[in-house]
Amino acid sequence: MLIALSLFSPVLYLLRFKITGTLHWYPHRKSKAWLLKFLIQAKIINKMVVHGDFMKELIVQKHGEAAAGRVFAIPYPHLHDKEQHEDGHGRSEASELMDDARYARPFLLAFGGLRHDKGLDLLLEAIEPLGSQPFTLFIVGKEEDFGQADIERFLRQNPSFREKIVYKTEYIADREVAPFFKLCDAVILPYRKVFTGQSGPFTEGVANGKWIIGPDHGEIGYTIREYRLGYTFEAEDVKDLTKK
Repeated sequence: MLIALSLFSPVLYLLRFKITGTLHWYPHRKSKAWLLKFLIQAKIINKMVVHGDFMKELIVQKHGEAAAGRVFAIPYPHLHDKEQHEDGHGRSEASELMDDARYARPFLLAFGGLRHDKGLDLLLEAIEPLGSQPFTLFIVGKEEDFGQADIERFLRQNPSFREKIVYKTEYIADREVAPFFKLCDAVILPYRKVFTGQSGPFTEGVANGKWIIGPDHGEIGYTIREYRLGYTFEAEDVKDLTKK
C-alpha cells in the first residue's frame, strides 16, 4: 500500500484523513523505505501498528523520536486455543500421526505455507547430516514455492529418512492447527534473511510452551533472545542450523 498511499497523499492530506497502518516487516527496497519515511514524516500515516518491540525501535531509530508516540507494538495474536482439539470432533489428525509408534521423539514441527522465504530447502539440507539421530520432522502447510515433489526428491536421495519425515502439504483447517503445536516438542523456523517480521507459527509455538529454533535476525531473533525461548541460528547458514 506504500505506493498507493504516496500517489494519493495530496488528497489524503487535504481531506485530513487519519490513517493507521500495520507494518509486518520493514521494507527491504530503498525506494519503499523512502516512501515509508515520507508518509510518516508528512503524517499521511498518522499511527502505525507493529508486532514487536524490535520493529518499533527500528522505526524510531530510522525516523526519529517524533515517530515514537505514533508507533504501537501490539503482539502478534495467538489465534488457536490450546484446547481447541477437544471440541467434539474426535481425535485430530496430529494425534493419529504422532501416536504412531514408528516415529521417534523429539517431534520437530515446521508449520506454515511452503514459501521460499520460509526455507524448507534449507531445513532439509540442515537435517541431512542427522540421519543417525532419533527425531521426527513434521512438515505441515500448503504447497507454494515448495511442495510434496521437493520432499519426495529429498527422500529418494535419503531413503533412511522415510520414517523421520512426515508431511502434510495442504491447507490445515483451523481446528486441526492447535493439536500439531500441542503434541510437538519443538518448532523449527528455518526462515531466510528476507523474513524479518513476526510469525504465526512462532506465536503458536510460544503459546504452547514449545522450544523454538529460529533465525537470529529481525523480530523473531530479538524475541527468542529477549525471552529465552530457544536457540537462534545464523539465517541461511545451514551448518549452524544443523548444530542448533
